[in-house]
Amino acid sequence: MKGLQRIGVRFLLGCIALNIGAAYAGFNKGLLNSCESCHNESLVNQVDIYPILHGQKQGYLEAQLKAFRDGTRENALMADIVKGLSDKDITQLATHYSNQTFFKAPKQAADRRGADVRARCVSCHGLSGKTINTEWPNLLGQNSGYLLNQLNNFASGERKSVIMQQIANELTPEQRQQVALYYDQQGRAQ
Repeated sequence: MKGLQRIGVRFLLGCIALNIGAAYAGFNKGLLNSCESCHNESLVNQVDIYPILHGQKQGYLEAQLKAFRDGTRENALMADIVKGLSDKDITQLATHYSNQTFFKAPKQAADRRGADVRARCVSCHGLSGKTINTEWPNLLGQNSGYLLNQLNNFASGERKSVIMQQIANELTPEQRQQVALYYDQQGRAQ
């Protein structure tokens, strides 16, 4: 029954997103609808395993969408959604999401244990979690469930990146959780 409820919620959110997508003239509304069924602001605030795409780096989004499409990054759901996208479609989506704003208030009682651990993250992801180039993702305010899943995937080798695999493996499972929670708690206004 839960599966049917999730499908119903996604369908409803997809319909809402389709109406939102109508505001973007010249943009593939069906494609935006597909993305927004999981990545709209309301849902990513409720389901912390979904990444926040709003305000993310354009180059990073393009690279990840192409990796899902080309099979170099594995995720069955994403692979199915992006399999027929052209490079132009991917650029449009990445541009759209990188130009969006997302507000997430910082947590009042932040868990600071991840602040010291995140020192390993600073050289690429910046002191505040905002990266210095377009190829690396912003971590500031990203959902902790998503960040933790990705760190665990790097540690297990399920997700490939020489640098990230090494860093994730240097962290204990508890430290990975602390880092994910730390960045999530910082809030985000872009």
